[in-house]
Amino acid sequence: MKYSSFAERHSNRTAEYEEVAAFATEYFSILANSTTKLDVKLDDLRNNRFKSALNEILPDHLEEQLNLAKLKIYVDENLIDNLDELFQRKPKQGQHFTLLVALMLMSHSIDVRPYGKEEMSKAQLSKFCFYEAVNPVKVSAVFNLYVANLMIRNSFSLTTESELLTIKGTMKKVQNEISEALGSASWSRSGVEILSNITEFIGLPEEVFVEDNYAEELSRFTAFEADSDIFGKIMKLRASNFRLAERHLSARDSYFKLIATFHAGLNHLTLPIMFFQPPYYSSEYPTSYIFGFLGSTFGHEIMHRFAPPHNQANWFSHASYNQSLNCYKRSYNDMCFVLTAPHDQGASENREETECVDGENDLKDNIPDVEGARAAFKAMKRQLGEKKLGQQAIVELDGITNEQLFFIANAKVYCDKRMNDQAEFLKSLRNSEDSHGAEKVRVNGIARQMSEFASAFDCQPTQAMVLSDSKRCSLFN
Repeated sequence: MKYSSFAERHSNRTAEYEEVAAFATEYFSILANSTTKLDVKLDDLRNNRFKSALNEILPDHLEEQLNLAKLKIYVDENLIDNLDELFQRKPKQGQHFTLLVALMLMSHSIDVRPYGKEEMSKAQLSKFCFYEAVNPVKVSAVFNLYVANLMIRNSFSLTTESELLTIKGTMKKVQNEISEALGSASWSRSGVEILSNITEFIGLPEEVFVEDNYAEELSRFTAFEADSDIFGKIMKLRASNFRLAERHLSARDSYFKLIATFHAGLNHLTLPIMFFQPPYYSSEYPTSYIFGFLGSTFGHEIMHRFAPPHNQANWFSHASYNQSLNCYKRSYNDMCFVLTAPHDQGASENREETECVDGENDLKDNIPDVEGARAAFKAMKRQLGEKKLGQQAIVELDGITNEQLFFIANAKVYCDKRMNDQAEFLKSLRNSEDSHGAEKVRVNGIARQMSEFASAFDCQPTQAMVLSDSKRCSLFN
């Protein structure tokens, strides 16, 4: 009986999927056949429902900067009319498809810019938190919020609120080490204050664990299937994006990507929730692994604020700061590799080439790599104590000590399958448009600069991964 009931439900669901698929086919056909892009002023839009919905979300305070009546709308009005007709003709299927339509339209449908003499640049519009709010080009803030809330309500998140608080405590220890280092540097009298003003987004916002905090915004998103007013719903979502952006939940940042970032203009650091899931993190992982992977990543992002190009201009007037920068440039310039390059046309054999790192180009990330790892190691050492550093990290890793596991975890931040691909490695070394060094350079560069690495693995002074004290660099000494 249960099987029959399941089969019946499955059959109904299959039919429903087929109807929605047919709807989607027609929807995409309309998009594919839309070739005309019209430029019209807001007042001249012919679809009154669309015009009314768009008017509803425009922030009142922008009237001081923009003549809203003359706003120029870049949109295919035939496309809007055809989609409107489709949803009116197939309302049931349209309700199921609305979520996807809304997300697509939020990203691609409308480009709102000033008109005529009041024209402003995108940068100026961004300053008013307007351009991104009306045109979220990557991820919708309210969609982020909805998925985060869904994860929490259904126990999908592998990181609890309690665990996030523990992680933030660990990151705070790394920050404290950077603060202490800043206090000892002659050039960084303002550095401690700058550090204290950095805002952080780690994991998920604490507010999302309390559904009532965003009930209004979530209701705008979850009520799609009960609302046939497509345009009105889309515009309300845009309004939610604008409000959430004002509350520092940027539409440009996703909670669910595996990319840590530092935004210099906002003095803001982001470490998304995906960093706190296995295989990157578990509360059961050894402390040394957590500091090596997450602590170093966090330290790297913070250190962006104190390395070019995000440093204070007056720091360049201090000889010790410039000496540190030059030391890092020289040290990485000295990292050279003998590679087998593809043979020239007409030649029968490949040739060997020596390629060196561009220490100038990669400076903005090399310094955070090293100084972030240093701060994380010091924080780990302070928590574990000197004695435990040399002890075995966990039973399963026979012979691997905590200090060794730190560097193994740190290497995992950068290691990938391309490291041993010579063509990719050479391409990365020669890429002057990216300040991130090749993976092998980043792993070895950190290890060479830290005396703790040589101590952990009993390296000899003559070995390639060991630098003399005079050749090691520090931003703070």
